[in-house]
Amino acid sequence: TTEPTAPALSAKGQSARDKAVGLECAFSLREVAKHNSKSDCWIIVKKKVYDCTNFLTDHPGGISSIAMNAGMDCTEEFE
Repeated sequence: TTEPTAPALSAKGQSARDKAVGLECAFSLREVAKHNSKSDCWIIVKKKVYDCTNFLTDHPGGISSIAMNAGMDCTEEFE
């Protein structure tokens, strides 16, 4: 069984917008938003970034339950 993983860290700093929403990671919202497809699927949950690309087919709720949130902060879906 595959599990979501943290993507490799980038050397880019955080933008003012990211800091304003409280994200404490090495990825900007703009960077995460680029990974918005089934073939490249990142999500943010509770200020952590996860690469779910390889996990999509193993997710018990199906591919679409994660893919619909690709490239976004979907913390509310997990609360």
